[in-house]
Amino acid sequence: METTCLCKAVTVKVSQNWLDGKQHGQICHCYNCRKPWELPILLLTAPRLQFLVNCTSLKITTPRLASQFTAISVKSAAKFELIDCHYSPIKSESHLVPDSIILKMGIFEHVPKPKSEGFAQERQAWGQPVAPDVEQLQGTSYD
Repeated sequence: METTCLCKAVTVKVSQNWLDGKQHGQICHCYNCRKPWELPILLLTAPRLQFLVNCTSLKITTPRLASQFTAISVKSAAKFELIDCHYSPIKSESHLVPDSIILKMGIFEHVPKPKSEGFAQERQAWGQPVAPDVEQLQGTSYD
């Protein structure tokens, strides 16, 4: 599964083992996730992801591309957006889940069925559970 930011300077690749037919990750409906990004987020563990820079005008100084992103603190998460994309949201990182990357669902054309939905009680009134076999959590689980 692969996608890019709006200007195509950053490519996000999710390893093939994530598409192994099993359910992975968690969609979060909490207000802290929805408010800054206006949509639910998808929580994935970092080893399943690869960030690539395709733009020669960007300078890579760390594996996390810290110099290319501006970080905006949102409660317990740092929000990363590519400056050249006019703040296209790509990912977040949180000290609560240090081995995970939080991706915005909207960057992917198709998202595989998650393992769980966090803060399901905060889902929009018109929203429905993703599927009957997706665990509905009142809080969150970071596994």
